Amino acid sequence: MEGTGLSSIMKVVYGGNAIEHIMTGKSVQRGFRGHLLVDRCLYYLVVLDLLQDNPQFESLIDQVEDTYSSLEVKEMTLESVVASDMLIKEYD
Repeated sequence: MEGTGLSSIMKVVYGGNAIEHIMTGKSVQRGFRGHLLVDRCLYYLVVLDLLQDNPQFESLIDQVEDTYSSLEVKEMTLESVVASDMLIKEYD
């Protein structure tokens, strides 16, 4: 993990002493939470980049969320979603 910058990022949240314990495996719970936090931040940056590069991506996400909600409350069936053209749309 040396040289990745992970320690520097996590020092902002946990401080220097805690990072030494996290990186050596002495504080597993903090380390796990810290890695989840970093993962969430990286995921956010990737999605933000996708939204900026492709404005149609946001409408696709909205449509998928609506479809998922409809499936949850049984307004739609899985067969109707598979048969719809939503899954085969291409966004360039």
